[in-house]
This record gives sequence, structure tokens and C-alpha cells, in this order.
Amino acid sequence: MKQLLKLSFFTFLLISTHACKSQTKLSSEKAMTILTKNFKVSCSKRLLFSFNSYNKQYNTNMRNATSAEKNGLVTINKRFISGIGGGGRYEITLRPTEAMKSEYFVGNKKYRIADGVVTEILGISHDKNTNKATVRFSYKYRTNDLYYLRGKIHGKRVACSTETFEDEATFTLYDTGWRLDK
Repeated sequence: MKQLLKLSFFTFLLISTHACKSQTKLSSEKAMTILTKNFKVSCSKRLLFSFNSYNKQYNTNMRNATSAEKNGLVTINKRFISGIGGGGRYEITLRPTEAMKSEYFVGNKKYRIADGVVTEILGISHDKNTNKATVRFSYKYRTNDLYYLRGKIHGKRVACSTETFEDEATFTLYDTGWRLDK
């Protein structure tokens, strides 16, 4: 009987020790779940709010503006400027709707045109002394409806590009589980 009691106690200790150890290690799956929910990075740019019919990109700009208008983001105003014999030059102005301003405006005449999305956990480093873990991960920008209304692009376009970026985040282990540090 004593042997059975000792064996049961030893089994209990082994299981509880294993459960505690598995809780202290942050898994890639758990890190991905937390980052997907809490990682917030966006790319913002000034938008193209006016152009004219002599612009080389007129057809593309009109197609993008029309799409944004259908989605309730802008209203289009087309104003005749000059011309003779049926031809002419038009000035196109786009006015952002309240819905667009409330959802995408970030300040300083800039609008959010893309959001970062975590694509992969590259590695996790645990610090047992502080109950912290550093997670290295990659992300890409996913564009939204305003992406094609951005203004002129000067030089290399690094931000909001389709390339993959890398970043780090720190997690802390609490008695309720792992949390992303702000």
C-alpha cells in the first residue's frame, strides 16, 4: 500500500512539474495567436485628392477614384476647365467621406493605406529569470481600399511595399498566461 501511495505521489509530482514547465515556455503557435490579435503597425501616406484630365495617369486615377466612390470613401467632383470643339480639360477633385475620415485618417493630412500582418514566427528566446520571452517575427503590409489613392511616390518606396519586414516583441508570463508587452 505504501508503495502504491509513493508511486501515486511521484506520478502526481511528475505530471504537475511537466504542466508547469509547459506553461512557462511560449510556443510559436501561442506567440502567433497573440501577435495576430495585438500587433498593430500601419503605413500611412498623403492621398491624391485632385488631378486633371491631361495627367498621364488620368485613366488609372479615375478608375481608382471611382472604385473608392463605390465603396463610400470619397465623392468625385468633375469640373470643366478649358477646351474647344468637344475636347477639354477637366479637374477632378476627391472629397473624403466621414466614414473614410473616421476609419483611415491618422493625422497630419495622412491616411492609413496598409496594415501589418504577422506572417511567421522566426524564433523565441526565453529568459527564465524574468519570466519574459523575446519573439522575432516577420510581417508584410496588407493594403486597404485607399492604397491606390496615395499621392506621388518620390524615390524608393520602402514603406507599404510588398517585401517582408522583421521585428521583435517582448512577452511576459503572468499567472493567467503569456501577454504581449506594450
